[in-house]
Parts: sequence; structure tokens; C-alpha cells
Amino acid sequence: MKDYKNGYRPSDPQDMSHNLVELGKGDVDLKAIVDWGEHNGVQYYAIEQDFSQIGMFSSMRESFEYLSNL
Repeated sequence: MKDYKNGYRPSDPQDMSHNLVELGKGDVDLKAIVDWGEHNGVQYYAIEQDFSQIGMFSSMRESFEYLSNL
């Protein structure tokens, strides 16, 4: 799973530093994705973080906590 702010352009590597964010801080409807997954038998979710403004481990911790509390 990955979250980003509206306007993110994957083709522009410079854009990662401004728009890739921890889960729950962007504009992706992650609750809807997880709800769909739970309804359709998804057992595992992977968190992907290409860039972090707060450090990779801090980003992963925040994203995991958000996902765990949905």
C-alpha cells in the first residue's frame, strides 16, 4: 500500500519528496481498499514507502499504526 497527495506524478522523481506520504496522510481512500480486501479474503497487506521526509523507520511505524487502527 502506498499513499500520496493529489497531483503526484510518478514519472517525475523530484515529485516524490513533495507528495509521497505515510499511510493516512494522503488522498488515497485506504479504508475503502482495506474494506474491499477484508470482504474479498485478503490476508496480508504490504506497505511501500519510496521516500520519507521523517526517516524510513518512522514512516513505516506511522503507516503500520494507521493501517492497524482501520
